[in-house]
Amino acid sequence: MNHRLDPLFKTIRDLRSFFEERGVHEVFTPLARPNPGMEVHLHPFQLYSTHSGQKLSLFLHSSPEFAMKKLLSEGMDKIYTLSSCFRDEPESATHRPEFLMLEWYRKNESYETIMEDCHELLLKLSNGKLQTQTLTIKEIFSNEASLELDQVSNVQDFYEWIVNEHSHLAPNSKELAGWTWDDLFFLIFLNIIEPKLKKYPALILKEYPSSQAALAKIKAEDSSVCERFELYLSGLEVANCFHEETSFEVIKKRFETQAQEKKNLYGYELPWPLEFMQTMENYPPSSGIALGVERLAMAIHKNSDLFLSSAEKTLYP
Repeated sequence: MNHRLDPLFKTIRDLRSFFEERGVHEVFTPLARPNPGMEVHLHPFQLYSTHSGQKLSLFLHSSPEFAMKKLLSEGMDKIYTLSSCFRDEPESATHRPEFLMLEWYRKNESYETIMEDCHELLLKLSNGKLQTQTLTIKEIFSNEASLELDQVSNVQDFYEWIVNEHSHLAPNSKELAGWTWDDLFFLIFLNIIEPKLKKYPALILKEYPSSQAALAKIKAEDSSVCERFELYLSGLEVANCFHEETSFEVIKKRFETQAQEKKNLYGYELPWPLEFMQTMENYPPSSGIALGVERLAMAIHKNSDLFLSSAEKTLYP
């Protein structure tokens, strides 16, 4: 029987087959967590439950990252999970509040190994048709926006370049005090560069600015960038990978910064990720990646109708 979601189900089967062939073990992680993740711009769904007469607050996770890193710290080495994740973001053709996430980690491996995984995975899913191309962020800005990022290392220089080259995008000079370098970066990336990524069938963009490291290592040879990459398929971002930072103090400082930014921008705070910080005391060198399964299936099968059926849409008006 043919069904609209057959391409999605086939993709899931192929993903499990891919990892089984490579000795990567499937694991299962809890969906409800005391802390769902510390990303500034990701908003969780909060749950409440009663335990022994006391109100207990939990969150649906935005990613299985914290739980999987705990498994690595306890001795596992090559693991993946495929499960639902939850993010309170506007619904679109490429996002719904509940979606399928594939996440995998390799202990004692760099993110170049994960790049090779992505290359082999796309070849398998596309029957050899998709060959990945790899560019750095600095290269894509140079190629597609004629901008050398090293020459706009501060807000004022970046702003002046935008005024000269793309004045229609430039923020009002009076408002510039509230803008960061990253704000200007994404202004150009989203408006000038990302629309041009549709011409790349499979593109890995690596070495994001160090200010966007999140939980990734800063590159030893160039401290202006971090060891992180994203995978795009015909302009659709489908995956985000880190060569994981393992320093307790570095992660603690980054979380403190993220928590303050979330409070300043959105007016709320999340509980401190105490359990995860305990994990970081014994966390091994590793790399990991999170991949949106529906987005992957949509790109592979050229099918834009794999997110919500009519019945499901009634649950997310």
